[in-house]
Amino acid sequence: MFIQLLVIILSVEQFLRGQQFVRGFTPFMVQYIVNIENNLNNDNLDVHCLEYTKRYIDYGSHHLLKNANYSITLKTSLLSHIRIITCTLTCFINCNTTIGFTAFLGRPNFIDNKCGGRHCFFKLEDDEIYLYNIKKTKYEKYMMWWNNSSLKEFK
Repeated sequence: MFIQLLVIILSVEQFLRGQQFVRGFTPFMVQYIVNIENNLNNDNLDVHCLEYTKRYIDYGSHHLLKNANYSITLKTSLLSHIRIITCTLTCFINCNTTIGFTAFLGRPNFIDNKCGGRHCFFKLEDDEIYLYNIKKTKYEKYMMWWNNSSLKEFK
């Protein structure tokens, strides 16, 4: 009860200050959405995501045309197991490359500082994977894609 009251007070305080941001991480049961958008120039993309918790979940392989997207909806709480979703991305026509990355990590640092909320929007460009940071209201570089086969994750 005390924690719920504290969350309400903090939310009202942020609203009164004009801050639109709502913390994504919460100890209560909440729904998160991971969205991956294919914004590659003239290329299709295969997305295959897996979840590692107490049990293993295979979300299957999905073929995305240009400007198409794929979403995963999940629910988690502090009392549930830490949810980790990794995705493998494969493009064929222009790059012939496969890369894996962490699309969701049920930790406050990832949820609040990377995604900036309860939605993780990834956009794949020809050079980078971008992640939308809701707090900053812009896409930020998350990971290099297939630029001369050199891959580097951004911190």
